[in-house]
Amino acid sequence: MPKFKLLDKLQELYLTGCKSDEFNSVFQLLRLSLNASKSTFDTITRNMGQGFAHCKVICDEFGNPLDFRFLAINKVFAEYVGINENNIIDRTLLEIYPDVERSWLQHLGKVALTQEPISFTQYNHNTDKDYTVSAYSNIHGEFITLFDEVLNTAELNAANKKVEDALKSNTAILANINEAFAYCEVVYNNQGIAYDYRVLEVNKAYRIQTGIPKEDIVGKTILEFFPDVEQTWLDTFIEVALTQQPKSFVDYNHNTGKYYDMNAYSPKIGFFVIIFKDVTDKEVTRLRLQESENSKSQLLKNLTEGFAHCELLYDDKGCPIDYKILDVNPIYEIQTGIPAKDIIGKKALEVFPTMKSSWITICADVALKQKTHSFIDYNDATQKYYETTAYSPKKGEFALIFRDVTAQENKRVLLEKAYEKASENEKLKSAFLANMSHEIRTPMNAILGCSALLESDDLAREESLRCLSHIKSSGNRLLSIISDIVDISKIDAQQQRLNYTKHDLNGILTRVKEQFDVTHTTVNISLVFDKGLTDDESTIHTDDTKLIQILSNLLENAFKFTEEGQIRLGYKVDGAFLNFYVKDSGIGIKQEDYPKIFERFGQVVDTKTKINTGSGLGISIVNGLIALFGGELTLESEFGKGSTFHFTLPYLPANKV
Repeated sequence: MPKFKLLDKLQELYLTGCKSDEFNSVFQLLRLSLNASKSTFDTITRNMGQGFAHCKVICDEFGNPLDFRFLAINKVFAEYVGINENNIIDRTLLEIYPDVERSWLQHLGKVALTQEPISFTQYNHNTDKDYTVSAYSNIHGEFITLFDEVLNTAELNAANKKVEDALKSNTAILANINEAFAYCEVVYNNQGIAYDYRVLEVNKAYRIQTGIPKEDIVGKTILEFFPDVEQTWLDTFIEVALTQQPKSFVDYNHNTGKYYDMNAYSPKIGFFVIIFKDVTDKEVTRLRLQESENSKSQLLKNLTEGFAHCELLYDDKGCPIDYKILDVNPIYEIQTGIPAKDIIGKKALEVFPTMKSSWITICADVALKQKTHSFIDYNDATQKYYETTAYSPKKGEFALIFRDVTAQENKRVLLEKAYEKASENEKLKSAFLANMSHEIRTPMNAILGCSALLESDDLAREESLRCLSHIKSSGNRLLSIISDIVDISKIDAQQQRLNYTKHDLNGILTRVKEQFDVTHTTVNISLVFDKGLTDDESTIHTDDTKLIQILSNLLENAFKFTEEGQIRLGYKVDGAFLNFYVKDSGIGIKQEDYPKIFERFGQVVDTKTKINTGSGLGISIVNGLIALFGGELTLESEFGKGSTFHFTLPYLPANKV
């Protein structure tokens, strides 16, 4: 077969008016050259004798083609339409020919949207010419078209001369492209089964790409030259020749020891063309990277700790502001509870909007300075603690290897809090013991001193009675201190028990009021009692001893910090609870001192009155007893104006229990 007869024939067919199957051959060549390289494609389209255009369809909102834009054309196209190439590229058909026949849009738009090739003859009244057109789409929404004028006899004779020139031009084109070219025909056995192929023509680049001289290969079959050639090559090329379905693939030839990127198509049944190039270096690098990636992937899959590979993101000034998550391993998903598909490729602040800025600062420092950093931090988004090691595989990127240490950290935090609490309690107990020493020594000294005076025979009766009174009050004071210590110890040891019996609630409060009327005879303070139930309704089930102790402690506290005014004791029924209150007009409590009131051994010392007598256990005992009932103690106070203690107890009417 004459040199490059295939391409010469295609040129001739287009210039003389071709059939649709012949158009397809040209498109196969264009398609093949597109896959080979841009330079090869440009070379072929620039030098071909047909009009060529690459266009993109413009559709309306319903997807119907309205127009198309020219992305590329060759010089023959510009000559056919009589318009300079620069006035066509990037313009639409309707911008160039506003009244062009709509059938152009219909035919070519359909090709771009359905990707089904078409051949047709069409008239353009703007150029007053008929054109033979073939169109093909390899990208949805775009198409390539080849066309030529329909010539009369005189024009055809003139065109024949152009064909001869084109033949020489095309021979030069394929002879000088960088990719290797081979034109082959299938070889059949006696049973008519294709089993081999013969090389009919090659170009200069063939020797460069394969190392095989043209004279050694042309005219021979591939099995004659390479008896052990890869069977996949034979199967693939024979399939292309017989089905005329193009193929593109990368494969290894053990005879040449090289990888080739190959594109094959069939111009007619039984024949095929290959355009290929040596990609050994690229393929070996790819395989090594793939092997490395596979090893890395396997390592990450088996890693028992979470892993994330990230890339820094910067603002306009080049300062790190975020990072993109490039990859994570399965343990990452388990540790964070976030699926890989929801995080890979996203910015960290998209996934973790409340992430601390310190994370970005630390990771940016690692990525830019390429140093390793280890730390433990809390993630607000996952509500977990992570022990993290960050390192940089390359500048601008970093990797995190971490594990969930939430349980461990929670224990540590609890231990720290327990230690702090124990230290605080130790300090309070030390203060308490010092205070108890003073509290106990004071009444004991009074008892011992008065006892010594009573031994004197000269002591007057009036003085004797005064000594006895001091001994009695000091004894009561000692008893109160000892009782407080015993009560708080029982509460701590959970040895306090409630003994519910039937009692008159109003009667209990009356007895308490009468007791304080006798023991606290301060003229400037009045004690008022508010009933929440009538006497007929006030019979309830309760532990009267514990209730009296609660009320007595709160009243004692109120009298201690009130110099004049009123102390009010009362209760109200609130659903299933009784809401008690003890309100005074004393010195009040600053809001910042509220916690001290409920602290064991805690006392608030007024700088003006210097009042700090007592064990500091009264409110703690009250709080413990109320909790035993299932109630709650709260405080309202305004400094300088007084305080109100509220507490709730279950309301258990005798007639309903």
